[in-house]
Amino acid sequence: MKFDDLRLRFANRPTFQAMDLHAGSRAKGHETVQLSRWTRDGRIVRLKRGLYTLSTGQRASAVSPLTLAEILYRPSYLSLEWALSYYGLIPEAAGTFTGVSTLKTTRFQNAFGSFTYSHLKPEFFFGFKKETIPAPHWLALPEKALLDFFHLRVPRSQPLTKELLLDGYRLQNLDILRRNRLKEMMARFASPRAVEGGRIVLALLKGRHD
Repeated sequence: MKFDDLRLRFANRPTFQAMDLHAGSRAKGHETVQLSRWTRDGRIVRLKRGLYTLSTGQRASAVSPLTLAEILYRPSYLSLEWALSYYGLIPEAAGTFTGVSTLKTTRFQNAFGSFTYSHLKPEFFFGFKKETIPAPHWLALPEKALLDFFHLRVPRSQPLTKELLLDGYRLQNLDILRRNRLKEMMARFASPRAVEGGRIVLALLKGRHD
């Protein structure tokens, strides 16, 4: 297999797998060696075992880490610290792309950044949407990102209080939240920590309208 053939086949795809070389069958031994060599010389980028993308100079268009976040681990969507930072609900910038998945907790590190995924029960896997700007990606709604955070990030030994949320985690810009949608999600997200945190947020939003 020549590199020019590979580039023509995958220049318009964000990623490709070794098995894509033969329509779903395993790559041959010499092809695996070629992929390793092209990774070392910078013509392709290894995203995780068996998953690659062409390097920037070889592609028809750029690949966004936002798009890669869901491709790396399916099913998944961006949530937790990354989503809270994106919505301005916390002041800190997120250096890691944080997502949730019905699969086991894991992480990947590659040239596009650090990606972590926390396990979420299938019945809690809802409340996200597909965005297209600045690139296609799956993102939690702000209310769901908060509930995911309460459920997965706040230690069980730590009492959930208004002071903790405002001073400890520095929640801000809560006016972007929709009370009715938050209530609906709390009714569906049957996690004591998520519901407890959601009630505190509702109290902080008291008197505001959707």
